[in-house]
Order: sequence, then C-alpha cells, then structure tokens
Amino acid sequence: MGAWGTGIFEDDRTCDVQDDFNELLDRGQSIEEATALLLGGYLAEVEEFEDEERQAEESLVYIALAALQLRHRTLQESIRERTLALLNQGGDLSYWEEAKKEDYEQRKAVLEELKRKLMKGSL
Repeated sequence: MGAWGTGIFEDDRTCDVQDDFNELLDRGQSIEEATALLLGGYLAEVEEFEDEERQAEESLVYIALAALQLRHRTLQESIRERTLALLNQGGDLSYWEEAKKEDYEQRKAVLEELKRKLMKGSL
C-alpha cells in the first residue's frame, strides 16, 4: 500500500474505493448497492493477504466505505459495526508502525476521530 498522508483518503486502497464508489453512484447505483458491489470485490481481493496485512487491508476498505457513507448521510449499521470492530482491533495501524512516531500518532488520531463519528452516527 502506498500512502502519502495520514488522512482517510491518503493511500492507494481508500482512494481506489472512493473512486469506484463515486463511479458506481454516477452510473445510478444506490449507496447500498455500490457498497455491496465494492465489498464483494475488495474483500475477495484482500483474502489473498496474510493475517495482519489482510486485517489492515480490510480495515482500509471499511474505513473508506464508512467515511463515504457518513459523507452521504447514509450510514448502514453493518458498515458502522464492522468498521468499529476493525478500528477497535487497530485498523490499519500495523502499516504505520515503522513510520515516524509523529505520523503514527497522526494516523491514530484520524482513526479515533472516525471512530468517534461512527459512534455518533454522523460526520
């Protein structure tokens, strides 16, 4: 995974999810339909990874979808619950362990803020 910042959409995986999500919406899919299609494709792809990397990649998919659904004010309970569970397990922080401490802490803060929003159910 390539990352250029600590924000939600500052890595390859979440940007791909965002682009695909927006494209599906532009084609007339509902948020729920777009989410289901993307989960099917991306989760099948990340199944090929080893355990820790699989969890981080799955987290990125759910983080992106949760943030997008929050943005559109259509947060599905299943997305909220799974994203919170993954965030409680560390989300994608394993990718940040070898980064500068400042970057790790910034990413952790970004994930905590998303977690807070998910617990409230709004952006």
